[in-house]
Amino acid sequence: MKKPKLGKKQINFDHEIRFSQSVILFDILIGLVFLFGGAAFTYWLEWWGALFIPLFGLFVIWQAIKRGFDQGPQLKIGNSGIWTAKTGFLPWGRALPIIKTEVGYRSVSTYLVLTNRVYPERKTEIASVSMRELDIDARTLQVYLNKYSPNQM
Repeated sequence: MKKPKLGKKQINFDHEIRFSQSVILFDILIGLVFLFGGAAFTYWLEWWGALFIPLFGLFVIWQAIKRGFDQGPQLKIGNSGIWTAKTGFLPWGRALPIIKTEVGYRSVSTYLVLTNRVYPERKTEIASVSMRELDIDARTLQVYLNKYSPNQM
């Protein structure tokens, strides 16, 4: 079977990365715990101020459902550049991808940060994507970035 030919404006990407389905399921379960546990807690205390707990659960569930219905890729990587859902296509000459790890008191967060390669002294952040939400680990993403993006500055 032949591959379809690419049009003038279509770009071939070798890797497409989507939202992590396990994180979506985990967020829905945590949201349900907050929703029902918070409702019971509010009823037990007989204080309407504790109503923020089930409302927080509804918010977590809503965000997870939004990510669940968004089945398209969130990140595409190829020879010509990188594409994110937030920024669209960025050629490697413009985007400098950096995997950034932030360490807090009890948490560690990992992000893919796209900075401006044209003016690196300004350290302008073009986009930031949380690795927690993506269906790829940081090591594999680093291998893809090392393979396709030009050397770091």
